[in-house]
Amino acid sequence: MDEALGDRVALHVTQGYTVKLDTGSLVILSKTVKVNHILHAILSILTIPMFAFWIIVWIIMALRRAEETIQLKIQDGKIQEQHLGKQRKP
Repeated sequence: MDEALGDRVALHVTQGYTVKLDTGSLVILSKTVKVNHILHAILSILTIPMFAFWIIVWIIMALRRAEETIQLKIQDGKIQEQHLGKQRKP
């Protein structure tokens, strides 16, 4: 693995990403997106007069586990970083 690519991978790993694939010139990293349960609890309490609407949103967010994926590759001597977006985990 290129030293600059290794440094970029190390940076993302410190941010909670894990390496899913490493071919030397291509690295795919992913991180599970976490639900902020404290925020959702506060919003649920604030919406109690409206039949606790936010509880429904909270349940959907908690059940819909997502994974954020990043692709790093070396092309023409430069590191290219592409965010592949959030994908639902099985």
